[in-house]
Amino acid sequence: MTFTEQEIARDSTRGRVGRIVAINGDCLVLRRPDHEPWDALTSWCMPATVAECQDLEEQEGAIAAVVYVTPTGSFYHGTPKCMVLERAGDADICVTSPEKARQRHLTPCPLCGGA
Repeated sequence: MTFTEQEIARDSTRGRVGRIVAINGDCLVLRRPDHEPWDALTSWCMPATVAECQDLEEQEGAIAAVVYVTPTGSFYHGTPKCMVLERAGDADICVTSPEKARQRHLTPCPLCGGA
């Protein structure tokens, strides 16, 4: 089965549904609101049902529209626990809106998706 980034998929081994934020060969990186990203093999995953997609999209929409940035970084992050962001240290993390991050020409983090 072929998947694309930002598609919603079900990880059948964990029974979780998440949005694909990265694809590394046969490995997908999935993310859902208030949950750390996780890896799943493509052979473990299947497309999410319409109801699962709607449920995940509702959860994503319910999260306050804030992102996390650093003064010198080139990405914005959807969670302060993103591994890329954690390297900056707590003192350098700022909270802003997605719009302001895009105005600064920041792009979504390839790991956490920025959402």
